[in-house]
Amino acid sequence: MEKEVFLDKLKKLVALGKSKQNALDATEINDFFAGDNLGPEQMDEIYNYLEHSNIDVVPVKLRRRAAEFIDCIAVRRSCIL
Repeated sequence: MEKEVFLDKLKKLVALGKSKQNALDATEINDFFAGDNLGPEQMDEIYNYLEHSNIDVVPVKLRRRAAEFIDCIAVRRSCIL
């Protein structure tokens, strides 16, 4: 992938992260770059770019539990997770 295209995708990924409370999980990152055939160095660049852009990479399980908790609060019911 050309460096310019890669940088453009990184900027879009950061925008996605900002729209999700400054957090993404690994699945979202992998899905975003699906089909791009990225190597280990590019993956390191992605994670470093996200870190410097104040986007947290959270475990998938943690994100799912947080979403369940937010849904629970939204309907004002007892929340036992």
